[in-house]
Formats: sequence, C-alpha cells, structure tokens
Amino acid sequence: MYLFNSSLNIFPNLRAFCDKFSSETTSNAAIATTAATGFPPKVEPCCPGLITFIISLFAKTAETGYAPPEIAFPNIKISGIILNKVGSDKHKRILTNALKPLGIPILGSIYRHQELSLPSRHLGLVQAQELENLDEFLNNAAEIVTNSIDIKRILKLMKPIQRAKQETNLFLRPPSQSISIANDAAFSFTYPHILKEWRRIGVEISFFSPLKNEAPKKSDLVFLPGGYPELHAEKLANADIFKSSMKKANAVYGECGGYMTMGNGIIDSKGKRHEMLNLLNLETSFENKKLHLGYRNLSPQSIWSSNLKAHEFHYASTLKAEGKSLFKAK
Repeated sequence: MYLFNSSLNIFPNLRAFCDKFSSETTSNAAIATTAATGFPPKVEPCCPGLITFIISLFAKTAETGYAPPEIAFPNIKISGIILNKVGSDKHKRILTNALKPLGIPILGSIYRHQELSLPSRHLGLVQAQELENLDEFLNNAAEIVTNSIDIKRILKLMKPIQRAKQETNLFLRPPSQSISIANDAAFSFTYPHILKEWRRIGVEISFFSPLKNEAPKKSDLVFLPGGYPELHAEKLANADIFKSSMKKANAVYGECGGYMTMGNGIIDSKGKRHEMLNLLNLETSFENKKLHLGYRNLSPQSIWSSNLKAHEFHYASTLKAEGKSLFKAK
C-alpha cells in the first residue's frame, strides 16, 4: 500500500520502499523500523512519509549489537524506529539496547499478536475480497497499533519537503480512451490511484467478471490484470461467453496472470492443463514452482507511451512463448 499526495506516505516494507525509489534488489533481512524521511536529492519526493520495515531477521541482527546495513540509506533521515513483532518485554529491552548507538528515538513497540495474522499464499496475502470478518480484523489491528505507537510524536516528526514542478500529475498515461477491465478473484491486481487518474481525464472505464462468465462492455481495449487465474483455471476454461468475447474484442492487453490467460493453456500445481483464450502462442505452468524475482526496466514497443519500471515476482514457468514482444526488458 502506498499513500501518496497526502501529509503522510506509508511504505509497508523495505521492498515497497525500493519499488518506489530504486531499481535494485534488497536483502530480505528486514529491519524493524518506521522512518520519517527526507528523500534523497536524486529521487523525486512525494511528500514526507513513513517507511515501515517488517521484522524478519532483525531481532538476531540487533541482538548481536550490529545495526543492519539497510538502516543506513544514504541521504535519508531516519527520524524514528518502531519495533514490530516483539516477542516479550525482555526481547524489547534487547532490541532497545542494541539500537541505542544509532541515536534514533523508538516511537513504539508492536508485540506479536495472533489477531494481526492473515492467511497467505504464493505472491502474498490472501486477497481482501476472500476474507471473512475483514472489518473486524482491521478495527482490531487499528486498536492494537494505536495503543502500541506514539502517533502524535510521529506526526510531529513530519516535515514538508520541496516537490519538483511537474507538467502533469498523471502517473501512467492510459493505453486507450475506453477500457474494460476484468475484475474478480482471478483478476484483481489493479491500482485504484491509476484508474482514478484515468477517469479524471475522461477515460471510460468499465468492469466485468470472467469468473461469472461475463463478456466485457464494448470498448477500445480489454485489460486482463494480474491475479490468480491458476486457482480458478478450470472455471475460466469453461467460461464460454468470456472466452468467445475475447476473440471479438478490438484489442486485449494482459499483465501477469492476465497475460497467461491470453495463452493457449495454463498447467496448474497438480499438473492438469486448462485451455485458455488461445490469443497468444503461450504455455505456462505452476507444476514445478520456481520463484522469479527482480526489478526490470521496460521499453514499450506499443500500448504504453513511456518507459516503465517493473517488479518481476512470480512462481510460474514459461514453457513456450512465441510472437512479438510488447516490451524490451533489462
């Protein structure tokens, strides 16, 4: 989650920070900090913000008396630290003593709570739309965090920074004037702030559900975003209305899971093949999962009008891919 154009930016972990401000991969030995920052001069700042680094190996690092290297971002002012997933009062004392040499105030400690745990799967957490009692979880989490950190002190640490003048606030120019977007449990990796900006400049956006065997509304472009089509592959394979409508669409663009759905077939984790849209000469498989991870710089050959920075993160393997590529990647 990124919160932009507000008085406070929130980056939920180290990778999220790097997604925004770097193209370099970073260590998973995350540190337990939330930092109010002034962003480096070479980086276009959004506004003052918090960067949240989720603890994983930090406890072991701190207990040895060594500050992890991730805490020393060049030209970044770390104004405070929040300890996360603290195991006990003794654990808190160990961490606090280990961090004293840094001279950075500790703004709170969030202890381990079962109430703060959510189920996960490959690519991350189970999606919000699939969870029961989500409002109850969020309200409980908000109460725990509110009682664990010094919010007033954090807000006082926020300082405005100069923003470079921009010709436009548009994050990503739309690929078409009218777009119909697949939106359900199989295709959900869209970004509301981008869609909001597109609507603001007059782009016509509509939604449809392949899992409900719906056809998209008439549009210049059909967009199949990422998601979990492999978990719903059998249902998609039998969605005759959806599949036939894709062959009649003016243009279809797919990302991640949407791209795989455009292919000839997807092989699920049990080795069963499901026929997809046959729009691309492409075969993908989840039978032998392998993590593919890294940052990519993309030069579009069509669709998009500007270079893009991308985060590659998937477990599927490409068995066959023939045809002209939309991007040059490095």
